[in-house]
Amino acid sequence: MWSVREVEGAPKNLLVLCTVQLTVAFIGLLVASSFPDCEFQISEEGFVYIDCIKCQNRLLPTSWHSIVLFIFAFVVVCIGVTAAIKRSKSLCFLYGRLMLFYALAMGVTSIFGQLGFAELESAVLTVRSEEECFKTAVKLMTTTQFLMLIHGIEAISDLVGAVFAIQSKELFEYEAISQLSNDYEVL
Repeated sequence: MWSVREVEGAPKNLLVLCTVQLTVAFIGLLVASSFPDCEFQISEEGFVYIDCIKCQNRLLPTSWHSIVLFIFAFVVVCIGVTAAIKRSKSLCFLYGRLMLFYALAMGVTSIFGQLGFAELESAVLTVRSEEECFKTAVKLMTTTQFLMLIHGIEAISDLVGAVFAIQSKELFEYEAISQLSNDYEVL
C-alpha cells in the first residue's frame, strides 16, 4: 500500500496536477448538468431564435457527451496517477499524450463556444413572449458562458499537466538516480 507522503518531487507535482484536472472536469460536469435543453430555429428573415415550445428538462441530469468527456478525463487522470505512483516513464508518456489531446479538445470547445456566444445572445434577446421562456433562455446563455469558461480553465490545466508529464519522464529517472546516490553516500 502506498501513501501520498511516500511520493515526492516530480511525481507528487503530477499528483497535484491530476487532482486539479479532475476537480475542474467534475465542476464542468456539474455545470453541464444545469444546462436547459432547447432547440434553436432560424426565421425566414435569417434570425436565430429559441423555440420555447421545444425547451424541456433532460431525462438524465447531464448530456451523454458531457458524461463521455468526464469519463475520458477520469481515465486519463487515473493513468497519470498510476504513472506518478509507479514512477513509470511509459505511463507518464501515455498520460502526457492523451492529456494533450484532451486539452486540445477542451480548448477548441471553449473557443467555438465563445465564438457562437454572440449568436446565442441575440437569440435570447428575441425572446419576449413568455417570462418562463425568457428565464430559460437567460439560464441557457449564462450556463453556456460559464461552461465555456470552465472548459477554457480545463484546457489550460490539462495542457500544463501534459507538458509537465512529458518533461517529467526524465525527472523521474534523475530523482531516482539522485536518491540512489544519496543512499549510497549514507552507507
